[in-house]
Amino acid sequence: MISGLHVVTDDDVLGQKYFVEHATEILQSGIPDVFHLRGPYTSPKKLGELVSKLLPTARSNETVFVINDRTDLALIHHLDGVHLGARSLNPQKVREILGPSKIVGRSVHSVQEGLDMAKEGVDYLFLGSIFRTDSHPDIVPLGLEPLQVLSDQVRVPVIAIGGVTSSSVTTLLKTGAKGVAVLRDIWGAPSPPEAVLSYESKVNSKWSKIDGK
Repeated sequence: MISGLHVVTDDDVLGQKYFVEHATEILQSGIPDVFHLRGPYTSPKKLGELVSKLLPTARSNETVFVINDRTDLALIHHLDGVHLGARSLNPQKVREILGPSKIVGRSVHSVQEGLDMAKEGVDYLFLGSIFRTDSHPDIVPLGLEPLQVLSDQVRVPVIAIGGVTSSSVTTLLKTGAKGVAVLRDIWGAPSPPEAVLSYESKVNSKWSKIDGK
């Protein structure tokens, strides 16, 4: 399932002393729907080591495991898919490399970019930053209107990212998002595994309604 809670990492998170332990606990909780291994400045060797440590837990808890940009590592480790950015390969090219059964997602920062990428055959879109975020303090947030407009015009799930907290999930869903992507609200908490728990009831109740279950 691509809708729901996407837990995202970055280089700082991957460098945390207890990252593997915390990530394992987060995956064991079964709460995330998608786990993104993202570390643009982390070495391929290190990323591969992290995949080997975390992928079995993701598999056993039916969590989709994707990696950002590294199509080569996704292919080598048989990951579920790849998440792409503006400087990444074209989505269609990535799908040719990985095969039709794999997931290809894309980050976009405007309605028009989202419409263009939806035509490229992506499986979902990250739209952001919706709210102001400490990780990108100089970026003016998009707000809710573009989220609603894009969600109304594309068939693929639009995932809200940027300054998301558990308290904003309901608002984002009502605006049209089919999920949220979270980084700081989880990894910046004193206990990331405990922080994920604040999303549990929202995942179980809100997204089940979206998927018609």
